[in-house]
Amino acid sequence: MTNIVVIGGGAGGMELLGKISKKLGKRGKANITLVDISSHHIWKPLLHELAAGSLDEGINAVDYRVQAAQNSYNFEQGALTGIDRENRNITLAAMKDLQGNEILPARHVDYDYLVIGIGAITNDFAIPGVREHCDFLDLTEQAMNIRQKILNRFLQHAKNPEHGHFDITIVGAGATGTEMAAEMHHIADTLRGYGYEIAEDLLRVNLIEAADRVMPGLKKECLYGAVDKQLRALGVNIMTNTSVTQVTPEGMYTKEGLFIKSDMMIWAAGVKGPDVLGTLGLEVNKMNQLMVFANCRTTTDERIFSSVTVPPAHSRMALSRLPEARQPVRWHCWSVTT
Repeated sequence: MTNIVVIGGGAGGMELLGKISKKLGKRGKANITLVDISSHHIWKPLLHELAAGSLDEGINAVDYRVQAAQNSYNFEQGALTGIDRENRNITLAAMKDLQGNEILPARHVDYDYLVIGIGAITNDFAIPGVREHCDFLDLTEQAMNIRQKILNRFLQHAKNPEHGHFDITIVGAGATGTEMAAEMHHIADTLRGYGYEIAEDLLRVNLIEAADRVMPGLKKECLYGAVDKQLRALGVNIMTNTSVTQVTPEGMYTKEGLFIKSDMMIWAAGVKGPDVLGTLGLEVNKMNQLMVFANCRTTTDERIFSSVTVPPAHSRMALSRLPEARQPVRWHCWSVTT
């Protein structure tokens, strides 16, 4: 029986699994396995809400084991560390608990066809101090860590008003950065409603963007202009045309020679492929993203693909080429998640 392994249970991976498990898994035509570093999935564009406490993890999370059991595929938890293309198997790192004790050893998972869709991570652009001193919103665990830091700081101020201002600097005024900046003010308002004695001037949010405006990916002025206006109305200090050159525990320096004091720094300035993608022997670009042909097959190996989102109109055509006849998979896709 053909082994199909999908690495990454994000939006692309989960949609793909839903289609191939119905066509192949439930009919006993393929053995399908999902691999993910986490045990559950929360849609990444919502992680800023999770960090801000406006999203409930328990209600919104999808448990991979439950989902797999209900849809005729298997689930294996672990982090991808390597691919043996000759023997067609992947290696997963050993699983450890918070104390460093080994739960499961390193393991191998066999495949006939492999789909890689482990998403992206925040790009630190090799700026000194970013990885060491900034918080990121790539994983559920990171979002929960940010939430706890924020609640701790608000609690400190509520019990000790002389503790000072809470200065937060968010780098990157794209969707994640702008939404996180707005959520910070909503947190303060919400906690006041829960009895926290929080001064109106406690929170000071800086939003830094290297481009000349917020939401540089938007083309229509009416859209990015509205975002800018609403953020300023909330009291967010927007700093465009500003590039960070170094980050320290106390704040960050800019190319313009300014030092921005910060109690908490959140980095949301662009994305790149995870570092592991550059170690697999597959072709990647300078952003560490997998290079693929139009059918989403990697340029290096005909049995390895990137994950895709297949539009409904194309789903039947795409699925008709899955490896029932031991042929390379050819997905007709409109977007690639690497």
